[in-house]
Amino acid sequence: MSHESPENRGERFDLSTVKVFINGEERPLLNVSSSGVLIDDAPPGLVVGAPCEVVLKIQALGKWVPTSVMGVVKRIPADGQVAIQYATPGKTWKTLLNILNKRQHTVGD
Repeated sequence: MSHESPENRGERFDLSTVKVFINGEERPLLNVSSSGVLIDDAPPGLVVGAPCEVVLKIQALGKWVPTSVMGVVKRIPADGQVAIQYATPGKTWKTLLNILNKRQHTVGD
Protein backbone atom coordinates (compact mmCIF):
# COMPACT_ATOMS: atom_id res chain seq x y z
CA MET A 1 0.00 0.00 0.00
CA SER A 2 1.35 3.38 -0.86
CA HIS A 3 0.59 5.07 2.47
CA GLU A 4 2.87 2.68 4.44
CA SER A 5 6.11 4.59 3.85
CA PRO A 6 7.53 6.58 6.80
CA GLU A 7 6.95 9.90 5.06
CA ASN A 8 3.25 9.05 4.62
CA ARG A 9 2.74 7.44 8.03
CA GLY A 10 2.03 10.73 9.74
CA GLU A 11 2.93 12.22 13.07
CA ARG A 12 2.09 10.01 16.02
CA PHE A 13 0.19 11.40 19.01
CA ASP A 14 -0.04 10.10 22.57
CA LEU A 15 -3.59 11.21 23.37
CA SER A 16 -5.23 10.28 26.65
CA THR A 17 -8.42 11.89 25.32
CA VAL A 18 -8.87 9.10 22.74
CA LYS A 19 -10.08 5.57 23.47
CA VAL A 20 -9.66 2.76 20.96
CA PHE A 21 -11.78 -0.34 20.43
CA ILE A 22 -10.61 -3.16 18.16
CA ASN A 23 -13.41 -5.46 17.01
CA GLY A 24 -15.52 -4.19 19.90
CA GLU A 25 -12.90 -4.60 22.67
CA GLU A 26 -11.27 -1.58 24.34
CA ARG A 27 -7.48 -1.81 24.11
CA PRO A 28 -4.68 0.28 25.66
CA LEU A 29 -3.80 2.99 23.12
CA LEU A 30 -0.07 3.77 22.83
CA ASN A 31 -0.39 6.29 20.03
CA VAL A 32 -2.51 7.29 17.08
CA SER A 33 -1.67 8.82 13.70
CA SER A 34 -3.55 9.83 10.58
CA SER A 35 -2.82 6.38 9.12
CA GLY A 36 -3.18 3.98 12.04
CA VAL A 37 -3.00 3.10 15.72
CA LEU A 38 -0.47 1.38 17.96
CA ILE A 39 -2.04 -0.58 20.80
CA ASP A 40 -0.41 -2.37 23.71
CA ASP A 41 -2.27 -5.66 23.62
CA ALA A 42 -3.79 -7.73 20.83
CA PRO A 43 -7.35 -8.94 21.24
CA PRO A 44 -7.67 -12.74 21.03
CA GLY A 45 -7.76 -14.06 17.49
CA LEU A 46 -6.10 -11.03 15.88
CA VAL A 47 -3.50 -12.02 13.25
CA VAL A 48 -1.23 -10.12 10.88
CA GLY A 49 -3.02 -9.26 7.64
CA ALA A 50 -6.49 -9.63 9.16
CA PRO A 51 -9.06 -6.89 8.68
CA CYS A 52 -10.49 -5.38 11.85
CA GLU A 53 -12.84 -2.63 12.91
CA VAL A 54 -11.15 0.29 14.66
CA VAL A 55 -13.45 2.53 16.68
CA LEU A 56 -11.86 5.66 18.06
CA LYS A 57 -13.83 7.49 20.72
CA ILE A 58 -13.00 11.16 21.14
CA GLN A 59 -14.22 13.25 24.02
CA ALA A 60 -16.05 16.30 22.70
CA LEU A 61 -18.49 18.58 24.50
CA GLY A 62 -18.56 16.23 27.50
CA LYS A 63 -19.50 13.12 25.46
CA TRP A 64 -17.58 10.28 23.86
CA VAL A 65 -18.02 10.54 20.09
CA PRO A 66 -17.22 7.33 18.14
CA THR A 67 -15.51 7.26 14.75
CA SER A 68 -15.31 3.90 13.02
CA VAL A 69 -12.86 2.87 10.30
CA MET A 70 -11.72 -0.46 8.91
CA GLY A 71 -8.10 -1.39 9.46
CA VAL A 72 -5.58 -4.11 8.71
CA VAL A 73 -3.23 -5.64 11.28
CA LYS A 74 0.30 -4.81 10.14
CA ARG A 75 2.37 -6.39 12.93
CA ILE A 76 2.06 -8.21 16.25
CA PRO A 77 5.57 -8.45 17.74
CA ALA A 78 6.47 -10.38 20.89
CA ASP A 79 6.46 -7.16 22.96
CA GLY A 80 2.72 -6.89 22.31
CA GLN A 81 2.73 -3.49 20.57
CA VAL A 82 0.24 -4.14 17.78
CA ALA A 83 0.24 -1.88 14.72
CA ILE A 84 -3.03 -1.44 12.84
CA GLN A 85 -3.17 0.59 9.65
CA TYR A 86 -6.42 2.16 8.51
CA ALA A 87 -7.66 0.72 5.22
CA THR A 88 -8.61 4.23 4.09
CA PRO A 89 -7.24 7.06 6.23
CA GLY A 90 -9.62 9.99 6.58
CA LYS A 91 -8.50 13.23 4.97
CA THR A 92 -9.50 15.31 8.00
CA TRP A 93 -8.13 12.91 10.63
CA LYS A 94 -4.66 14.53 10.69
CA THR A 95 -6.21 17.95 11.34
CA LEU A 96 -8.41 16.57 14.12
CA LEU A 97 -5.43 14.84 15.78
CA ASN A 98 -3.46 18.10 15.72
CA ILE A 99 -6.37 19.93 17.38
CA LEU A 100 -6.79 17.23 20.05
CA ASN A 101 -3.05 17.20 20.72
CA LYS A 102 -2.92 20.99 21.08
CA ARG A 103 -5.98 20.99 23.35
CA GLN A 104 -4.63 18.20 25.56
CA HIS A 105 -1.25 19.84 26.00
CA THR A 106 -2.49 23.38 26.64
CA VAL A 107 -5.14 22.54 29.25
CA GLY A 108 -4.03 24.06 32.52
CA ASP A 109 -1.11 26.00 30.98
